[in-house]
Amino acid sequence: MQALSAEWANAKGTNIAYRAASASAPWLSLTQALNQPSFDFQHPVLRVTWSNGLVVFVNHTTQTISAQGYQLPARGWSATNPNTGFENLSILDPTTGERVDIVRCANYEMADGNGFSFSAGGAIGTTTNLTVANFLHGKTIREQPDGSIQVQ
Repeated sequence: MQALSAEWANAKGTNIAYRAASASAPWLSLTQALNQPSFDFQHPVLRVTWSNGLVVFVNHTTQTISAQGYQLPARGWSATNPNTGFENLSILDPTTGERVDIVRCANYEMADGNGFSFSAGGAIGTTTNLTVANFLHGKTIREQPDGSIQVQ
């Protein structure tokens, strides 16, 4: 969350949009959504855009949706900024179909396969459990299957 908050701290929110889970559902402003009596505010898809290029999608629906080329499971998200290379993802891995979490920013990369092996690419490569590569300190931290932490 520290890297994500740094992304939006020096930018202004420029657009917030809501839609239903269906990919064909239109994006709506808050006013438009409020004017639709059947709009489900408990389970929307949100898209928030910032002035620096950061775009965040949050899937509050109960089904998988597509956003920014990713498959977002229920309660999944994607936050990317093509201007800085920042990525914060909780998505379905395209090769395994399992939920994975990835953060890529200037100071570190983090990936968690949530118990399923997947290729996170970059400095981490293939991982199963939580792995963090810290570029500032030149350390890699890996969660072992027994829950212990290995520092390299």
